[in-house]
Amino acid sequence: MTPRRPPRGKPVLHTDRLELQPLTWDHLPELTALDADEEVMRYLDRPRTPEQVCERQLARMDPTHDAMGLG
Repeated sequence: MTPRRPPRGKPVLHTDRLELQPLTWDHLPELTALDADEEVMRYLDRPRTPEQVCERQLARMDPTHDAMGLG
């Protein structure tokens, strides 16, 4: 896996076991795979198509959400 750079001004949090980083478009293939998996989405929502995942990401990565503290 290649290292990803976090968006400018957003922190990356490190623990002994995890690295928590802001979402970027580089994460889209993994998000698409997770959101399409019926077992993963069992208690969250229904599985999504790649187009639906991309549409949700557009809303999540809206820069105005950061300005309002929502991103």
